[in-house]
Amino acid sequence: MTSVGPLDPPPPTGSPTSRTPVTGGYSYGVAYDRSSSQSILTKRVDAPIATVGELAGLAATGIFGNFALRTGFDSVAGTLTVLALGALLLGGERVQRREARRLVMLAMLLAPWLSIRTAGGLTLVTGIAIVALLTFAGAFSMAGRLKDSSFVSLVMHGWSQLGEWAYGLQMVKRAFDVERFGSGRGEAFARGLFVAIPVVALFAALLASADEVFKSFISLDGFPSVVGHLLVAVVAAVVAGGFLSRSAHATHTSTFRIPRFMTALEVLVVLGAISLLFAGFVVTQIVVALGGVQNVLETANLTQAEHARSGFFQLLWVSGLTLTLLGWVRGVRTRDISGARDPFVPLALVIVVLTLAITGVSIQRLLLYVGSFGLTALRFWALIAAFWIGILLVGYAVAITHRGRGAERDGEYGPASAHSWFPMFVLLSAVAIVFGLNVVNPDGFVAWYNVSHGPQVIDTLVLADLSGDSAGSIRSFVTDPTNEVPDELASRWCSRPDDASGFGLLGWNWADTSRSDLVDSYCGQ
Repeated sequence: MTSVGPLDPPPPTGSPTSRTPVTGGYSYGVAYDRSSSQSILTKRVDAPIATVGELAGLAATGIFGNFALRTGFDSVAGTLTVLALGALLLGGERVQRREARRLVMLAMLLAPWLSIRTAGGLTLVTGIAIVALLTFAGAFSMAGRLKDSSFVSLVMHGWSQLGEWAYGLQMVKRAFDVERFGSGRGEAFARGLFVAIPVVALFAALLASADEVFKSFISLDGFPSVVGHLLVAVVAAVVAGGFLSRSAHATHTSTFRIPRFMTALEVLVVLGAISLLFAGFVVTQIVVALGGVQNVLETANLTQAEHARSGFFQLLWVSGLTLTLLGWVRGVRTRDISGARDPFVPLALVIVVLTLAITGVSIQRLLLYVGSFGLTALRFWALIAAFWIGILLVGYAVAITHRGRGAERDGEYGPASAHSWFPMFVLLSAVAIVFGLNVVNPDGFVAWYNVSHGPQVIDTLVLADLSGDSAGSIRSFVTDPTNEVPDELASRWCSRPDDASGFGLLGWNWADTSRSDLVDSYCGQ
């Protein structure tokens, strides 16, 4: 009799524990009914089993993940980790739906940039985009559609992914069950590993002593280092198993819904008050544009640029929070069945227009500040955030006014419209911007702007603190004989330590290599 793990659904009372073949694995013939449960996490009604190919894919992902964690994910090892995981998901028949497979492919298209760019912020947002794409690919691998999902459902899918590794371990465990292999093959495999490990370790030690390059590659300076590599690889494989498990389980969501409690009058009061407040602010900005604020600035002893810097981030927060507020109000408002006019859409459109104006003011303020004091990586990212918020505001206005196939419905995890494509629009627009940022190269752009269009006095601290992505722009500046390179810039740039990881090709990064080449060619003179 096959043992059932603590995370497996118990067989129904009075029913045999027969297993019925399913795509890429097996499941119990009778589903375990948890319809009475109020849990907002996913339900496990099947018991998929990892195949031999999937075990090999998890091992490969774990090996590459080990080196990625040691070198940093901005390396070839990081790229190979994502590609191996994507191949694992696409190689079998777990990810059945075309939309989900496309999400995996998008994640794999982002992967090469991990070994091209090295800026910490860019690597972080690229990694977040990859994880999000793989998470939602697993969530919709068998059923459901991204464009029909509400924001709350996407959050719940992401939350469920955090504990998915435990179900992935169960998939691996079932692959080694004696009943699954038959005639004790699982035990024979374990005994084979017991004999193979010391033999391979002996031969590896002999080969390492015969060749220094091979020795440095596998780091056989001591037995604990081998154990460390193995443990980290296992941890990486377990995390990867969570994505595999998410794709292999038939995901069924609960009936959790956001309650509707805000009446039409309450919507009118809240959104009306916000509209008046935003309209007042926009009017004051018109006065500023006409020069009426000059006396106030002189009294406060502020320049126009300093005034711009003092309010940009606050305005950016206003724009982002307004979009969040509108989404929340739309989700919790009640619908008047008497046919009375819903005040949400017209007031929301007014607020969107006013918020677009506020976003434009924030961008104009920061551009004024950049023109006076130069561009930094933080200011560049803030401009991109403001640009993205503007895109989302326009998309939201289209979403709430779009009349398609019927009225609203209550979907999983809460209210969603019949054309609830806005959450998908947010995700895909974010992925598009991340891809565009990798192409544009933020640190390289910041360096290029400051040496070409920035203030007369170059902020050497800004240039010196940029990542290796700026090496190309820095090279064109320092190698131009007509430019006078500040001593502080040359000193700080040339004194930066080498980023070599010691893992050869797996630790290679294009931007780090470009920076090293610049240091060797310029600083070695």
